[in-house]
Amino acid sequence: MATETGWRDDRLRSALAQRLRELDTEPLVTSDELWVRTPVGGELRVVAFDSPAAAERAMRPTSPYSTRSADDVPETVVGLPYVGRATGQRLREQRVQYLDAGGNAWITQPGFYVRVEGRPNQARAWATSQASFRPSGMKVIFALLVNPALVAHTIADIADAATVSTGAVSETLAALRRNNHVISEPGGRYIRDPRDLTQRWLAAYPTALLPHLKQRPFGGPDPQWWLKNGPPAGSYLGGEVALEALGLGLHSIETLIYADSVKEIVREAHLNLRESANTIVRELFWNPATAVPDAPLVPPLLIYADAVASGDPRQEEAARLLWDTHDELRPVQH
Repeated sequence: MATETGWRDDRLRSALAQRLRELDTEPLVTSDELWVRTPVGGELRVVAFDSPAAAERAMRPTSPYSTRSADDVPETVVGLPYVGRATGQRLREQRVQYLDAGGNAWITQPGFYVRVEGRPNQARAWATSQASFRPSGMKVIFALLVNPALVAHTIADIADAATVSTGAVSETLAALRRNNHVISEPGGRYIRDPRDLTQRWLAAYPTALLPHLKQRPFGGPDPQWWLKNGPPAGSYLGGEVALEALGLGLHSIETLIYADSVKEIVREAHLNLRESANTIVRELFWNPATAVPDAPLVPPLLIYADAVASGDPRQEEAARLLWDTHDELRPVQH
């Protein structure tokens, strides 16, 4: 059907998956579909559309998308960039379940009911905050989120922490101010709503930053070797091996290392290109000395982001535990 987006916008799918996690449901993501498992065990297909009008046309009773159970319970959730109050009321009157990128939702199932209204238009924010969610902007936001005090520092300090130019920092801060994410006052700058900015960064990470990070696969020791010996100085464990290190019930089978120098890791761990790859060395995109305290693991925000982006159900389950147990992933509003 021409009106369906077919998940052309990965950013929308990522945002919807993140909103589903916030609703204590389990998103099931494949290469071309998004499903949701409710806390009571039901599974619903999420179908994306460009606009509410397109969704309404496609969800007419005769449409293949408008499937219902034997008890006349809708089995599809419409995924949209934005659903305002009036549109939400109209969709509810037609018994069309919906979820938008900002978290506005109406899902009604036996034993499970969600209704959220009044969230801002996430899609508009995407359009107006392009500069802040470029790769360089994503690096700046990451540095600010893992070290919130940094936002009040000089442009040069932030650039050093994010390993970007001062021009990139200035451009990113300007975009964040335009979108009311960063507030500048005579006493300094601060992040207005760190939780909201965290959610936006997480939604953008799989497409706006991850594909732009250089990485190389190697054969080498198993993850337990890295857990016992630790990474070389200046490199940090991420991904599933970091989840295991945090005791989140995962037995890792692959090691992800963020490093500034591949040569040092290759030498110390005897990595090679001939064996089956079980170790990924990925570009370090922040300055640990200024962005976060030095530690053998990457910051929890990045551990969570990589786990969700992996598409691995084991990592996604561990990521949910990480989210529930680490308060820094759910910062309070200023």
